[in-house]
Order: sequence, then C-alpha cells, then structure tokens
Amino acid sequence: LSLYGASLGNKTYRKHLGWLFTRLHERLLISLEHLQSLRATLLSQSDNAKVTRGIKHLFSTLEDAA
Repeated sequence: LSLYGASLGNKTYRKHLGWLFTRLHERLLISLEHLQSLRATLLSQSDNAKVTRGIKHLFSTLEDAA
C-alpha cells in the first residue's frame, strides 16, 4: 500500500490474495466452500482495513486447526 497507494495497492494485493486462497485450497487447508466465501467477501472489498482483518482471521483459523 505504501508503494502503490491505497487504491492500486488494494487491487494488486487482492490479485495476489486470490492466488493465495487457491493454493490453500489445493493443499487442502481450506474447503471449497471457504474458498468461495473468501473470494466473495475479501476479493471484492475495497476497504483495506476489512481486507486486513479478514486475512488475520483466516490465518488465525489455520493456526488453530494445525
């Protein structure tokens, strides 16, 4: 965000998040339903704070499952 600014940084970051979510599903760390939910909620979000909270929640969930 500091490099690209809030708007372009958000778009770029969400592109990479999509790839991350796909890889987590491929490695069976999240279900297909969870993948679809993450894509619907976080990849369409323009509020950087909400995206950050969603990512933190995702990783805390993965840590709890491990």
